[in-house]
Amino acid sequence: MEGALLASLLLERLGHDPSLLHFRAHRDDDHVVALFREKGLWGAVGKSNTTLLTWRPPLYKRIEDLALSYFPFYFNLKGELSLYAWSGPVRLKRYEKKWAWRAGTDDVGDLSASFYESEQERKIMSIHQIEKLPRVDTRLIKACFLGANPKGLYRA
Repeated sequence: MEGALLASLLLERLGHDPSLLHFRAHRDDDHVVALFREKGLWGAVGKSNTTLLTWRPPLYKRIEDLALSYFPFYFNLKGELSLYAWSGPVRLKRYEKKWAWRAGTDDVGDLSASFYESEQERKIMSIHQIEKLPRVDTRLIKACFLGANPKGLYRA
């Protein structure tokens, strides 16, 4: 969340509307990325402890397509695909009176809880469906967690 807020602040200074995309995961950490648009196409900037859940270039006509681009790369240490829902764009300007997100003085946990309550979550699939998916190839798992800090990884 902190990385997405910083990216949103910097993107805002470049003229973009400060917005977030929030991912919900099963048996894994949730993730948040900052959104931006260039020439009508969506892109994202994110900070992750993995190599695959970060940047997306502005190639996507719809936010749904951008969100789904993360699906095949969103898995836990056991190789279980885990992304089941997303919400966004979370337009940060809506929260200016409630949260001092630019100043960094508020608890980001409280801020993200506010998003859960107010933003419409869009399901990719149910928890039952995601649990039935095959595991990710071990080579992709190794590439994803290359250089990751093990203390910061979700333990499934």
